[in-house]
Amino acid sequence: MRRNRYRCEPLNCSEKLAGSYLRLVRLPECNPDVRGPNRVRKNLLGRRASLFFAVLLGLSLIGPVWADDGDEKKKVETSNEVDCEDKDNAALTECQPVKPPVVIQESAPPSSESAPSSPAPSQTGSGLYTGPATDLVFKLADAGKEATQYDFKDGADDKGTSAHGRYERRDDTGSADTLGPRVIDHTVYVTKTADQAKQLFKDETAKNERFPEQMARDERKGSFKFDISNMVDQTSAISACNDCDGKDQLMLHHRIVQQKNNIVSVLYLYGRDKRGSEEIVTQKIAELQWAYAVSQRIAN
Repeated sequence: MRRNRYRCEPLNCSEKLAGSYLRLVRLPECNPDVRGPNRVRKNLLGRRASLFFAVLLGLSLIGPVWADDGDEKKKVETSNEVDCEDKDNAALTECQPVKPPVVIQESAPPSSESAPSSPAPSQTGSGLYTGPATDLVFKLADAGKEATQYDFKDGADDKGTSAHGRYERRDDTGSADTLGPRVIDHTVYVTKTADQAKQLFKDETAKNERFPEQMARDERKGSFKFDISNMVDQTSAISACNDCDGKDQLMLHHRIVQQKNNIVSVLYLYGRDKRGSEEIVTQKIAELQWAYAVSQRIAN
């Protein structure tokens, strides 16, 4: 019988041939230990077993080393510990009690508010004004175009302080009448108490019909009521004209007294009532423009 160019003769594979070797053939049944799949399979199993036992042997050797290393670390750490129960070590830093940290709470900074466009009057806790009277009285800039300052002064007495300003537009032709009143006379009193201001308000109201700020050359005949709105604590007002029944140009006088807390304002206006349809020094203009401006100053 022929197989893969090799001849296989009938052979008892268990028979021992003295002084000779069996001829190698590619038949596993003749010599399974030499060639064939059984030989390869046995070699693989043997190598795997050897590798497995080698790994086990390595782990068994490394394990004690790791354990010894951990023990050495524990020994070192233990050796560095300080025995605080020993009296000789009581002064050491390690044996001092740990104090809790002190927490310091910083107070929040005061909130800052935006400053007003114009300085507010100084006031005490009771609401009394403590600033100068000159800060409240009308200035030349308040009088308007082509006005001239005729007087500006301040004073003081046992009741408080005061300030006075007088501004005029004098033109024989009357061309400046449309720019505003011919006369603006303003006095502000700052008393020490609100009761003093209330009494001063009564005293000034009693002078209304006399118009003490009027110049002799500015004609006045009679007076009439001025129903003005109260924008502060108290307000009184009166009006008059040069010739209320005349057909010529009408000239008006207004005197307005206002009181707020410890402040009293006395305002006198004189000028042309209208020019055509344009109101110049009517009661409406005296109230909405001039008295309102005073109330804003003394009410803050």
